[in-house]
Amino acid sequence: MGRSGTLSMPRSPSGGCSIPAPAGLAPHDDRSMEHLVTVKTEIEAREVDAADCKRCAARAHCILYKLRARQGGTGLVPRKRSFRAKEMVFSEGDPCRDVMVVARGTIVIRRHDPAGDLLFVENAQAGRMLECRALLPGARHLASAKTQCASEICSAPADAIRKRLETGGPVVIELLQQAGRELEHVQKSILLRAARPMHARVQLALQMFAEAQGQQREGGEWHVELPVQRRDLAAMVGARPETVSRIIHWMEQEGLARFSGRHVEIPNLELLGNACHSEKATTSGIP
Repeated sequence: MGRSGTLSMPRSPSGGCSIPAPAGLAPHDDRSMEHLVTVKTEIEAREVDAADCKRCAARAHCILYKLRARQGGTGLVPRKRSFRAKEMVFSEGDPCRDVMVVARGTIVIRRHDPAGDLLFVENAQAGRMLECRALLPGARHLASAKTQCASEICSAPADAIRKRLETGGPVVIELLQQAGRELEHVQKSILLRAARPMHARVQLALQMFAEAQGQQREGGEWHVELPVQRRDLAAMVGARPETVSRIIHWMEQEGLARFSGRHVEIPNLELLGNACHSEKATTSGIP
């Protein structure tokens, strides 16, 4: 059961939804599912034929495409569903019934910390499999997934994928590489919250965003569109939103960055990185 007081519905191939949970239901009580009404979304999932897979721009990183190609286009038939912007894909605690891959758009991954705060984890782009845990029998999602914009997701039953992975091969290596990338993200999250001044955490987060998805212009200036709101940025670094606002104001005064909503201009990325280790902010009263 989520913190909003909703109980997640069983996932159909077309995706799922949440409706208010009747009083007295225990979280993840499968017996209660019989009494809930599944709410259909407007757009149903459809089967993806082999030709669609070959035309997909995300196929180079798609585990479903690679498994299908390995079998000569037969056997495994993924389903694709279109999502509207800001639509839930799955909720934290839901059973991992399907292996899902982002075909188009951006999926925002968030999870609750022990204190109950909803933290930004990452943005999943085209070709990204949503949680390797889906391949573990009986696993549940450790985070929630919500579309940032109109998106498409391809999926296949996790049981069917596990059977096809039993023979090993290059696809298993690809999965290990993806698991490694997820661990790398966890390490970066730990680094952001390491014992260091708060201003250094914010600057390091901006540097990571710039290196991951920023654009460097001819003059050397970097343009970054933040994938998170300021409250998410604050949660990432373990600060209050007002503290992050003070740090952003100080960075603008120092010429380290210019902010306009989610758009950030960084004149010199190396200078921003060096400022993480500077004591100037601390002596200026910035945490």
